[in-house]
Amino acid sequence: MAVERLSDEPIILAGFNDSGDEHAIIGTYMQTVDVAKTIAGPVYRVFDLRQAASTFPTVVSTIQELAKGMTGAAVYPEMAIAFVGQPHMLESHPAFFTQIEEAIAYAREQIAEGITTY
Repeated sequence: MAVERLSDEPIILAGFNDSGDEHAIIGTYMQTVDVAKTIAGPVYRVFDLRQAASTFPTVVSTIQELAKGMTGAAVYPEMAIAFVGQPHMLESHPAFFTQIEEAIAYAREQIAEGITTY
């Protein structure tokens, strides 16, 4: 999994190309937390699920379960998420896109408007 910050922007890209393994999902999530610690203020994470073996609901439920067991600096309420996935994965999440560029543009728009929750 690749996790990177867009240079000079509070946007983190996280690519999931896992085997559907819960530990891989958690590892990627925690990498985004580590990168977020280096950014002042609100942060947008763009989770790219296009190459993931896991389904959208599996990734989301795994992250939600992980967050339940964490406190303090590991769970950042100021981190919002946009998702990128295949058209058949489209869910009712308001920030679900089929192209990475659309998700990044959405994150930039939301940051510019001061909206950092979803």
